[in-house]
Amino acid sequence: MTARSRRFDLICFDWDGTLFDSTALIARCIQAACADIGVPVPTQEQASYVIGLGLHDALQHVVPGLPPARYPELGNRYRHHYIARQDDLVLFDGTLAMLTALKTRNHWLAVATGKSRRDAERTLMIGDTTHDLQMAANAGCASVAVSFGAHEPAAFAALGPLHIAHSTAELDAWLAAHA
Repeated sequence: MTARSRRFDLICFDWDGTLFDSTALIARCIQAACADIGVPVPTQEQASYVIGLGLHDALQHVVPGLPPARYPELGNRYRHHYIARQDDLVLFDGTLAMLTALKTRNHWLAVATGKSRRDAERTLMIGDTTHDLQMAANAGCASVAVSFGAHEPAAFAALGPLHIAHSTAELDAWLAAHA
């Protein structure tokens, strides 16, 4: 009998409601923030529905009639309540064991989000192909190319990498100076 070959190398997880049991907490924080600033408090169902959106989009959906200048205040109140209760977050039962088993089977694990891309600006993709650099551009990430891989370096310029390294030592030096 032969071992089943695996289909996926990289497994990406959503965070809220997939790894962490955070749905009720997030909904309560949205409700508390609305109460704090004196706007109608959404139901649990309404507050839960927006989970997965970026905070600004979620709050606009929950309180659509709020003057735009007040969304930062509502967001700050949400953050206040969330930070005060973040230690209440727990992994779903079996999550740690599942992640450990996946890692033991040599899967790469990542957390991906559909939320705001601001953090993508703080992400650097390093790759040896135009596909890698295009992926970085599509995700809103900066990129660095290495010329010692699969694609010719001349093709990289059109994709705007911050640097093209011609050796691992050069890449290491560039990262030490710029990352």
